[in-house]
Amino acid sequence: MLGDAIRLGVGSLIGTLIVLLTTTPAQGAERIYLKYGPLLFSLSVESLVTFVHTGEITPELARYTSQLDQNTRQQLRQALQQPYKMDEVAVYRMTEIPVVVDFLQGLGEVINTPSGLNGFYAIRSALVLAAAEPGDWTMMDVIHHFPTDIRIDVERAMQRFPVMP
Repeated sequence: MLGDAIRLGVGSLIGTLIVLLTTTPAQGAERIYLKYGPLLFSLSVESLVTFVHTGEITPELARYTSQLDQNTRQQLRQALQQPYKMDEVAVYRMTEIPVVVDFLQGLGEVINTPSGLNGFYAIRSALVLAAAEPGDWTMMDVIHHFPTDIRIDVERAMQRFPVMP
């Protein structure tokens, strides 16, 4: 009796995993919202994709990059397309290390879900899913795998990660 229940439970679990792993993945982030005090600006992920793939700055992206010099724009593009070779198991294990957890929780205070919640779990999930893709992965892959639209708290970013003059 107990053996049948265990077999049924394991069979159900395997069936559920097969369905979950073979279905089409959910749509990732489509927009990035920049929150600065009471102001909220948005940028389509597609604008970033165009910039990363072609170097073209769309009118939408130009609103945010117009104050950046050519060198800084190039550094941004390179950062978004920098390939990483770490697989999903290594990424997941790395995100379990306490110092990395602390860093990601701090980053999650800056990179939030649309409702303003700490983005820790969304960031970790996006990193692991990006690393699970065949071949190398990039920060653009992480953005595509972010489970919701992305909200960046600019004020918190400047507080947590100050840029030295």
